[in-house]
Amino acid sequence: MKYPSGMHILRLAFTATSSACLVANTFAQAPTYNLTKYLDVGTQVPGAAPGVLFTSFDSECPSLQDRVLCFDGSFNDPGTGADGGIFTVDVCGTVTTIVFNTDLTPGGGTFGFVRDEMLSGDQVAWTVSPNDAIYARSADGSGPFTTIVDTNSIIPGTMDTFTNFYEFGMDDNMVIFQGEDGAGAWGIYTKNLLTDTFSVYANTSTTSPYPGAAATLTGFGEPMVRDGRFACNAADSNGTRGLLTDFGAGIVGPVNSTVASPSGLGNFSFFDEASIDGDKVAFQTKTSGNDKFSVYMYDHSTGTFSAIADETIPRPGGGFFDGFNGNPSLSIANGVTTVIFETGDTVTGLWAWIDGTIVQVVREGDILDGKTVNGISFDFPYGIEGTKTAFKASFTDGTEALYFAELEVPECVLQPLGAENFCTGAVNSAGTGATLSMGGSSSVATNDFTLTVTGAAVESSGMFVYASNTAQAPYGNGLRCVGTSSGGVYRLSPTLFTNGCGTATRLVDLESGAPATGSSEIDSGSTWYFQFWYRDLAAGGAGFNTSDGLKVIFCP
Repeated sequence: MKYPSGMHILRLAFTATSSACLVANTFAQAPTYNLTKYLDVGTQVPGAAPGVLFTSFDSECPSLQDRVLCFDGSFNDPGTGADGGIFTVDVCGTVTTIVFNTDLTPGGGTFGFVRDEMLSGDQVAWTVSPNDAIYARSADGSGPFTTIVDTNSIIPGTMDTFTNFYEFGMDDNMVIFQGEDGAGAWGIYTKNLLTDTFSVYANTSTTSPYPGAAATLTGFGEPMVRDGRFACNAADSNGTRGLLTDFGAGIVGPVNSTVASPSGLGNFSFFDEASIDGDKVAFQTKTSGNDKFSVYMYDHSTGTFSAIADETIPRPGGGFFDGFNGNPSLSIANGVTTVIFETGDTVTGLWAWIDGTIVQVVREGDILDGKTVNGISFDFPYGIEGTKTAFKASFTDGTEALYFAELEVPECVLQPLGAENFCTGAVNSAGTGATLSMGGSSSVATNDFTLTVTGAAVESSGMFVYASNTAQAPYGNGLRCVGTSSGGVYRLSPTLFTNGCGTATRLVDLESGAPATGSSEIDSGSTWYFQFWYRDLAAGGAGFNTSDGLKVIFCP
């Protein structure tokens, strides 16, 4: 992949076996993470005066979506007086300003201290301090600021208005947040941005779902929403603590302080933020037999608990886990369950639990871009996407940087270790040769096969093509790597456009039987050869070029 100036990638070794497919829950060798630096302090702040640079990033950042990171940055712009704001940065290293703390709010006045940013769908949301509103803006930094909820908003079911807000969660057009009324009572509320309506998720009138005598809920912690499923921590008037979860059929409370931990460390006793996906919820808790936090997971579909990391779990590199600095992030993608969590005490680090295998992402003492890491933080519970994550690294020289972390082994149910590159992508106007790679899996049944080209001409039209055999013949400014005999060369329509990094991706629908008109079926056991054709007028010559080739063996 071609990275912009100032962006670096740390490659950690992983040797694949020669088999064509690898079944989930097993790894040929211990997988590792690739770490890509997106930006660091010393980067120019977009929209600020020339020479105004970032000086630090928030302790809980960045939020992650489609390889774009959303973060809270500090700086000092003497011209405008701004010293903080919320931004996004993409894989090309392009930083976009969402809001400065000196910008005017929709209701007048300035935002002041902006924090707790979140990227979801096509917008970014954040809170301000004092905690009197939650705002949003388009993720591309255009358009007006909008108010999700503020102290003029009516509490559903009452004639009162909210007086205060704290943590919130967001998933596309659904927002869930902690809100306080004039009597000092907190509750958890939702807002549907499409219908502009508020609802009560749980408040002090809600009957407790925890075991014991009849009770009502009395306190609430940080909430999360994903795909219409909800989670937050809470307590009731009996003194029972736990999680409130809604997997689509109403609030339940199977994770609570009357339940024993699966590791024999006593009952769960204290709960912090939780992360929900599918029928599972990952959570950080203390137990009655241990004053340190641990990480566990509950599966609603089976009613079972799993220990993700506690003092009984061996830590990669030696020793056992013995303390945690942050809450976990959970994702279920392509049949693989991943939990990202942060540790403290003996070893400060970021780790990934992937279907029972624990993998180090980064730890204190690692060398990144020639600097020694002495601090790590990441966003939770939204700091994950499949097995991917992002984090802030602090270094011994006092600097900071934001990194994207991607598992060396692609996240998939069946991993195509038989995929291999061949032929050559000729140099183009970007100064590189275009290269193909694949994501998802080569499983026809799973149907999540994706093709990605990198290093092609930037912002140019192109198309993936494929055939059942190979070739190596001059073609345009490059080579035709896929053959024309035995069925011809087939196109994966429609035309794509590469981005500013020269990258384009396509999900190939294998269920259609014939992804391209007139092509042979891509089925289990078949082998196909792929290439990317793209226009490159800036390079002159024929005005078009091609990538290298990619051979893929497809599995059941």
